[in-house]
Amino acid sequence: MLDPIDTVFAALANPTRREILRLLRDEGQQPVQQLANHFAMQRPSISEHLKVLRDVGLVSEHKQGRQRYYFLEGAPLQEVQEWLVPYERFWKGRIANLEVLLASGITQPFLSSKLGEISTTFEAKRTKSARRVEIDHPEPEEMAPKAD
Repeated sequence: MLDPIDTVFAALANPTRREILRLLRDEGQQPVQQLANHFAMQRPSISEHLKVLRDVGLVSEHKQGRQRYYFLEGAPLQEVQEWLVPYERFWKGRIANLEVLLASGITQPFLSSKLGEISTTFEAKRTKSARRVEIDHPEPEEMAPKAD
C-alpha cells in the first residue's frame, strides 16, 4: 500500500495539476469551466485532473446550484513541506559553507585542487579503457573573473 505522501507527490508530478493548484491558490475557488479556460484542453480533461487532486486531498469541491466549485486544501501540502524540512536544512547548510568558503578567499587553491582531482579521475578512467578522453581544464587564473 502506498504512503499517502507518495500519492500527493504523484499528483504533483503533473504540470497541469500544479498549475491548477496555483490558480486555486492565487485566484481562490473556481468552477471547472473557469479553470478549463486557462488551458488548451477540454473541460472533461480538467475534470480528470481535478479528480486526481481531489482523491489525494489537494482540492475539495462544493456544489452551488449547477456549478461545482473547487478550492485548494493545504493539509497535504503541509505534509510535503514537513517531509522537505530535513532537505531544506541540508541545502541551507551547504550554502552557508559555500558562503564561508567564498568569503575566506581560499577559493582559488580549493578550485585548483578540485580540478586536479577531476583530472586524475579522468586520467585513471582513460587508462582503464581503450578510448582516449581529452578534457580541457582551464587554468585557475583563466577561471578568475576578468576585471573591467
